[in-house]
Formats: sequence, structure tokens, C-alpha cells
Amino acid sequence: MASLLFIGCDVHSKTISLDTFDRNSNTHSHQTKINNVPRLIWKYAKKIESEVDPGTKLVFGYEAGCLGFSFYERITKIDSFFMRVI
Repeated sequence: MASLLFIGCDVHSKTISLDTFDRNSNTHSHQTKINNVPRLIWKYAKKIESEVDPGTKLVFGYEAGCLGFSFYERITKIDSFFMRVI
């Protein structure tokens, strides 16, 4: 069974704050704030994927507000990332 790595996203019009949580080790990592640009989100995710075990599934989660729905569409179109609306 693949491991899960959760990425919490706080979406704003110009920026996104990101934090990765590993429930197996109960640790947070990769905390950052980036511009709200799909390419940068993809780059962040690919960096994390390169540092974890193969097959680890990244699960993005965010609070769906007025800015969250476009964020969902952009993330799911970029790659095969899994998204959960909180």
C-alpha cells in the first residue's frame, strides 16, 4: 500500500501557504509560501516527490472558499495529484 503525504494549502489571491504532513511520523515539513501560480505549485509537489519513497501519494487539502475552486481545477489539470476539499 502506498504511503500518503498530506499537503495543506491556504489559498489567497496572490499567494499560497503550503505545509506537508506525514501522519506516519507525525511530522510537518516543507513549509513555504509561494506565488499563486500553477507552475510553482507543480514545482513544489515535484520537489517533495523527489524526496520521498517511490509510490508515495501526495494528497492536497484546502478549505474551499471563493479562491479554492479555481485552485482545485488548476491542480488537477497539472498532474495526477489527488485533491480533497476540506
